[in-house]
Amino acid sequence: MEESRMRYVFLFLVLSFVLPVAIAQQKPLDPAAELTAAHKLRQDGKRDDALAAYQRVANHGKASPHDRGGAALWVAHLLREKGATGEAAKKYAEVSAMTSAHPHDRGGAQMWIAHLLREQGKKDDALLAYSKVLKIDSAHPNDRGGAQVWIGALHYERGNYDEAKKALQAAANA
Repeated sequence: MEESRMRYVFLFLVLSFVLPVAIAQQKPLDPAAELTAAHKLRQDGKRDDALAAYQRVANHGKASPHDRGGAALWVAHLLREKGATGEAAKKYAEVSAMTSAHPHDRGGAQMWIAHLLREQGKKDDALLAYSKVLKIDSAHPNDRGGAQVWIGALHYERGNYDEAKKALQAAANA
């Protein structure tokens, strides 16, 4: 009986004093600092740690929409690098649909959706996905030009040479 009483006292002390002090000493997540740390982890080759840090920012309610979108895009990239293309595709679709995310992030996510579809041999879907990049206002010029090139290449593969020429000329003028 004495041993169970000591366990109870110990548990009471931990729950009453130690745990609240430990919780109070935890620093709240600073999304901008966490994003910087995630970039550093990624650059240092610590992909799993970077993925976890990017996920914390992407899911943090107080992070700016730009930071959440950028972090979610990096989550998708790292998932793709790990071979989790299904999860990556879902994350890319999530970023592409984020109206609050930076247009460059949305355009980049849409480009990767198209790339994944093309790699899977789904050329009709890829063509449509590349076309969606062109509809995103303020998408990065490299994404817009790249989408035009891939649209041209897909048309060329199909023998649609006039469409291929138009797309490639648009890419050259972008």
